[in-house]
Amino acid sequence: MSKTIKKVNIPFYCYREMSTHFENRGSEAIGFALCSKAVRENDVYLFMKKFMPISYENTDSSPQYVKWKFKDMMPTIQEAVDNGLCIIKVHSHPNGFNNFSETDNNSDKELFPAIYELTDEDSYHVSMIFLKNKSLISRYVDSEGTFKDIPKIIVPDDDIKIFHREEFVGTSSNFQRTAQAFGSLTVQKLQKLKVAVVGASGTGDPTVTQLIRNGVGDIVIIDPKESRQVNMNRMSHLKASDVMTKKPKADVLRDHAISTGLNVKVKSIVKDVGDEEVIKELSTCDIFVGCMDSVRGRHILNKISSSYCVPFFDIGVQLKADGYGGISSMWASYFYIKPGGPSLYSQKVYTMDKLQAETIKFDDPDHYKDLQKNDYIVNVDESAPAVISVNNIIAGLCVLDILGRIHPFRDESNSKFNSYRFNYCEYEPEFIEDHEPCSLFLKSVSEGDEISLLRNSKGSKLNQYYSEDMNAKSTEKTV
Repeated sequence: MSKTIKKVNIPFYCYREMSTHFENRGSEAIGFALCSKAVRENDVYLFMKKFMPISYENTDSSPQYVKWKFKDMMPTIQEAVDNGLCIIKVHSHPNGFNNFSETDNNSDKELFPAIYELTDEDSYHVSMIFLKNKSLISRYVDSEGTFKDIPKIIVPDDDIKIFHREEFVGTSSNFQRTAQAFGSLTVQKLQKLKVAVVGASGTGDPTVTQLIRNGVGDIVIIDPKESRQVNMNRMSHLKASDVMTKKPKADVLRDHAISTGLNVKVKSIVKDVGDEEVIKELSTCDIFVGCMDSVRGRHILNKISSSYCVPFFDIGVQLKADGYGGISSMWASYFYIKPGGPSLYSQKVYTMDKLQAETIKFDDPDHYKDLQKNDYIVNVDESAPAVISVNNIIAGLCVLDILGRIHPFRDESNSKFNSYRFNYCEYEPEFIEDHEPCSLFLKSVSEGDEISLLRNSKGSKLNQYYSEDMNAKSTEKTV
């Protein structure tokens, strides 16, 4: 069976470079991009790594066509061959025509068979158009020069840009009130969205519920743990019978989602976020929401987000008891991570010392105890207070932020709201503007299945998988 390209993910800086090259020109322009890939059975996902424009001086163009010399794209082809990458031809339509023209068809039928002759057999090459309204359309061109539309392109910028090739068929009456607030187009985008929620307990439970009720059509719930009595005070859909049977928390939320009758596609995976099956499933998703307490889990999910160019929302709650039956502080936060921008690490959510400690504890608990006993390693928190009302509030704010990036409604740019912290003891919310890109994660953006978590042997410990990150302590300032 032939492969189908399901989606192209584009880092925000590549999209901005494309905008600079193509916008405000009366004539067509052209450039080429290199992409990594992930092949999942018969589905292929592409992740743009870099965009390389062809200078205007080296083209002959008009509002209806652009001509260039094949030799000008030879560096692109050579880099694709050397690194096993795919090629995207990108040109503009400044005249407002929103489809591939007959001129485009003839050009692609001539160009792409020549590209395939020079590249690997398992390559997947694409033709893309930057339209006048700054949206994108694309199609897969095979070695015979035949075309197949690519249904979705995602650009995780301050606004999450989602470009669909297929026509929308209408909004379900179940979400009519949501459509009244955010528009039918937003709801239709949500119905075609695939969101992964990693962590099914305190903040994961209300996050899944709100995503379903807002119309998200496909949800993946990931959590390796079974239900326990301690979860009863913060999982709305957990029953005593689930605790008795030790039902996995991810399955509890999956069954609830199915029981709503809202026709949502839902899958639960009862495995750790670093498991190979989980990573491969996450690579097919459009958005991640992290609802984990652990530094290790956050670091891995941030790494996967970068490698597959998927926007990532991290939710955190920290309640500290004063030891006398009261609370000394009550913090809640969410962070929006766009691949190629700041990371959780660069925003001081955790330190490498903490990451190392949690990783050793996960991989080798006995060794961790020995190190802890001799004060060679920082302590890892075993548990913390949890209150369902705090979890529900911050989960709701995070889901609202997701909606606000798909359908921008704020008076100011979303770049001013990429992280949010709130101390409920002081009632002073804090929105933090975008930071500088994180050099630690920038190098892994759109590396696809070359992600270090996958390319190592299955028998390796996870701390070996990201030992490069831990070694960054010697080259970067530890936060």
